Amino acid sequence: MASTNLPSGGNLDNSDSDASLEHPPRKKKKKGTGKQLYTSKGAMLGLVGDLFRDFTQAIHHGLAQNLHTPRSAMSASEAKRLEFYRWIVASLPQIPDEIATKGPEYVEEIGYLLDRGRTSLRGTTLDGVKKSIGEWYAFVPALNSDKALRGFNHPVCGRLLCPAQFDYGDMEVARGLRHGSSRYPVSPLHPPNFLWRDEKAPPDPKDHWIGYARGQLLLKAMRHILYGPQAATTAGQKIGSRKPRAQSFKIRSITPAAIAYAAVMVHFALSSQDTFNAIGHMNRFNYTQFYQSIVHFIEHTLLDDERADLLGWWNQYVHYLRASSSRPKPIC
Repeated sequence: MASTNLPSGGNLDNSDSDASLEHPPRKKKKKGTGKQLYTSKGAMLGLVGDLFRDFTQAIHHGLAQNLHTPRSAMSASEAKRLEFYRWIVASLPQIPDEIATKGPEYVEEIGYLLDRGRTSLRGTTLDGVKKSIGEWYAFVPALNSDKALRGFNHPVCGRLLCPAQFDYGDMEVARGLRHGSSRYPVSPLHPPNFLWRDEKAPPDPKDHWIGYARGQLLLKAMRHILYGPQAATTAGQKIGSRKPRAQSFKIRSITPAAIAYAAVMVHFALSSQDTFNAIGHMNRFNYTQFYQSIVHFIEHTLLDDERADLLGWWNQYVHYLRASSSRPKPIC
């Protein structure tokens, strides 16, 4: 399903999307022109390509590289930048020619527009998932708008955010997490319970990763992001009057990056952190590292058949939403 130059698990239609991030234009724009095209593509690339990697650096790196250089000859960071560049060019194939015509300084403008679209969508989805997540799960007490009452100050949020290596049912663990005890460290490299299908990693170490990245809150967040708020709990071909993002962005399959994107949205919604910070400044959670750890695990730690099974499971779910009847059905 993946095209030659794209990461496995991804499939982009590089035809032009005339839909903006939130409001479609009244008049069609010519293919390959207009700032709106770049912001829309930036939003899509942030969702399925990379939520944090610098667009400008990736484009400069890609233009300077021999695209036929084997991955084994590159460092991990060089390979990821080149991979992201291929995502960008697959979505906007006119970029190399436009840069050749307008000069290398045009890379800065392209990077700015792409990042503006990505940041706008990230802000929209962070706010949307934060407000809606209380309707997706039996939170007791019920969640309200006060983020300070979430995180480890809330028994259900705390259990879902608890690193899988700890037993949140142990009162000492729960109390230690609530008070930030060094005995129970919480970091982006300690995957939380909500990532697992059963909201808990299997106790046997050899089965630890069974069910990983299949949590129900991840699914509902992805439905919310791709098909709109009602789709989080209702499966239907058409929900609401606007074209869903999955259709506007021509997303045909789920990528490891998209799974990590949903995980970031859910983690922030469950947490007590009031504002989002990508790099963990001022003792806030480092969402860039959290995101990258999920992508890296899926792409490089899972065996090929395990990764194919995981992405196939997600893509079957997306196909189910797209192909389901127009009569809404509740999702259990």
